[in-house]
Amino acid sequence: MQFDKRKSGISLIDDLPWGSHFCQFYQNTEDLGEILMPFFRAGLENNEFCVWVTPDTLGADEAEAALGKAVPHFGDYARNGQIEIIPAARWYAAGGKSGRSVVSRVDKAVTAGFDGLRLACNVFSGKKGRRALTCYGTDVVSRYHVIGVFTYPRDEFDAIGLMDVVKNHRFALLKNAGRWEIIESSGARTIRDALKRSEEELQSLFSNMSEGFAYHRMILDDKGNPCDYVFLNVNEAFERLTGLRRENIVGKKVTEALPGIENDDADWIGRYGKVALTEKPDHFDIYSERLGKWYSISAFCPHKGYFAVTFSDITERKQALESLASSEERFRSLAETASDAIISADSDGKIFFWNRAAESMFGYSSSEAFGRPLTMIMPGRYCEDHEKGMGRFISTGMERVIGRSVEFAGLRKDGVEFPLELSLSRWNTRQGLFFTGLIRDITERKWAEEEIMRLNEELKQHVIHLEAAN
Repeated sequence: MQFDKRKSGISLIDDLPWGSHFCQFYQNTEDLGEILMPFFRAGLENNEFCVWVTPDTLGADEAEAALGKAVPHFGDYARNGQIEIIPAARWYAAGGKSGRSVVSRVDKAVTAGFDGLRLACNVFSGKKGRRALTCYGTDVVSRYHVIGVFTYPRDEFDAIGLMDVVKNHRFALLKNAGRWEIIESSGARTIRDALKRSEEELQSLFSNMSEGFAYHRMILDDKGNPCDYVFLNVNEAFERLTGLRRENIVGKKVTEALPGIENDDADWIGRYGKVALTEKPDHFDIYSERLGKWYSISAFCPHKGYFAVTFSDITERKQALESLASSEERFRSLAETASDAIISADSDGKIFFWNRAAESMFGYSSSEAFGRPLTMIMPGRYCEDHEKGMGRFISTGMERVIGRSVEFAGLRKDGVEFPLELSLSRWNTRQGLFFTGLIRDITERKWAEEEIMRLNEELKQHVIHLEAAN
């Protein structure tokens, strides 16, 4: 993808992705200069840390002088510590054979705030008379933000040895009849074509994915602590989900693109800095005060000092959850202060809500009631009918009882029966069927009804006696 491409500086070569390495066959220092001068100039001008591992035939002073003539403002780059020139013997003695030297320079580049490492490395000469020289570090280059060119003395190879070398690289540069040519082995061409198809597929995915995606480089302060980061690329979904336009933020620091973000309670820089430096992924839901939205974010580190994020806007989901929580709190507040018992149970008849009025009415605390069957508050003679009724209720819904009041007998913890009035409601969720009962103790009402019936009977008898007397 485009954010992974770097200018090669060499007219024969297109832009190269990080992790690329090619080789150059040279016959003299002039050949080296024709390729390496524009190669390093492009790296210096594009904020890359440059390392030149020179052959024994080229001294460090001579290499620096050549760069000074070829690269405008080279002195400024050198004073800023953006380039290092080191003899091949010292490079390989300090870990060049194992790749440690490359990794240490990558870390140095990231710590200093550069985009990556640009390396030109003369191959290990080994014993004289060998047809093929030994090249170390290509495996390391392919795993990091590095672009490397490995230089080979042309006179050390015959045609077969030359092609053996080309197999180990993306391509080779070779001078014939005064002109530079690009040489690829058949295997390299196959790999290149496969990479091109893969890049096209990734670009299509990158552009069309529904989640936002952004790629960044972390910036560290003098103490090595994260202090800012730079947008390297974003996809179309990023623009849609954040309202930020690609052309306004790519290449900019986040503190420039989003002023004040360094003071955000979310600590974006610190959190992403931890991912970029420890290479440990992170996932979290967070609210952006600056954008006024909730995001679900996954952050990961493709290379040390860099991080990428994929994210989705979960503002509506968060608002729905907050609304649901608010509704639940209101329900709980009303239920706990209600004078009637409110009991909720699942499709198995197991209790999961029991308010204070239910505690007072039945004598069981909420902890005693949770998870127990509804039959514990019913006289034993009704339990069998209850089980059958539950089966019919679940299978048919028994719409005739929903929202209507029915009377039955309840059973307190102390074994005392009393009359109840029940109103049922139900709801379906992904987890299954649930229902809630509103229960009222109608003992006093029943007593009053019986008293009225008794008084009515006495009045009736009194009227009969009056009529008889008359």
